[in-house]
Amino acid sequence: MVRVRRIPRVLELRRTIHVLHSGEIVAKIDASQPGLGWNGDALLYWFDDEIRTWDSGVSWTLARVQTDLAPHYPYDDAYFSADGTQFTITRYSYDGTSWRDVGTTATGAMAPIGDGNTTFTEWSPRGATLLLRSATALTLRVADGSVQNAALASFRGPVHGWAADGRLFVGAMSATVPGGNAFDRFPVWNGDDDAIATIPNLLGSRSFSPDGRWFAGVSRTDLYSTRLELYRCGVVSGEGIDLRSDTASRSRAQRIASDGRRFVRPVAGAITQFLQGSHTGIDVAAPVGSILVASDDGVIDAVGWVPVGGFRVCVMHAGGLESCDYHTSLPLVGIGDHVVRDQPVALVGMTGLTTGPHVHWEAKLDGRIVDPLAQ
Repeated sequence: MVRVRRIPRVLELRRTIHVLHSGEIVAKIDASQPGLGWNGDALLYWFDDEIRTWDSGVSWTLARVQTDLAPHYPYDDAYFSADGTQFTITRYSYDGTSWRDVGTTATGAMAPIGDGNTTFTEWSPRGATLLLRSATALTLRVADGSVQNAALASFRGPVHGWAADGRLFVGAMSATVPGGNAFDRFPVWNGDDDAIATIPNLLGSRSFSPDGRWFAGVSRTDLYSTRLELYRCGVVSGEGIDLRSDTASRSRAQRIASDGRRFVRPVAGAITQFLQGSHTGIDVAAPVGSILVASDDGVIDAVGWVPVGGFRVCVMHAGGLESCDYHTSLPLVGIGDHVVRDQPVALVGMTGLTTGPHVHWEAKLDGRIVDPLAQ
């Protein structure tokens, strides 16, 4: 199949990587992609069609990719595997299709990956295991190229995460109002029969520390504000303490319940644009793959592609009020599903017309645009 690139580019963004050592900036590196990687102590980064590496003050070109397949942010995105030996490039089109390639860092050689249904890819935090997801299936591709497939229906729920050792867990996540007061049990895919990850129902990007001793995420303090929370893993026999108290959880729940508004912010992140002029919603920046939640109770009434907005997930709430999340990478629900406030419904992405990973959060009352922050 011949693939044609969208050229010429109207906008090409550049960024500067600042390397710090002992609190001092020791290097400033020009790059064309925000996605960085590591191969041992060597930093990996993109500059147009070049994969470059920086180590101990010296930078050089490690490999080149075919010029017409080089990633161009924010139209495309590129990520290195945890060990830096491989990379992925995803190219988004405005008709809802995407091209996905996996490559070898040392040579720049690339090959297509996934199928027409794949909408989300993510590297494991260890090695070079790659997850590919569609709305109905999961595939794990290991470093040697072998794959393992499973239907989403075979798991207890649609939310996934990674253990510190690089194993994948998939299951159901409790609604996060308030966050951090419930612990969900996720079976580990291809783990031992009793391999279970028990983690708090935190919001946004959730992850274990590399040594597996800590788990971090974000909880709500009210409808819109959040705070980072840290949990110690594997605490037994009363060792260690929970970093929150029941009193704090009850106080947080009371603040949320006493607010006269109905909507919660769909993801932890900074608001980068408000409802104004021709902009019809609220933009909230968050990393690709961050969990998006329902703004309030309701029924899923739209899932799919729309021009400009990319892949969207919409919820119809009581009283003719509808909320929609745009630019998503993966739906976690289907049309007709009943959801509760703060239930996971999608993952943040870069589909449609976007300047970077974020969600365009939009609300309509009887079909008329309204401010979601006021609902």
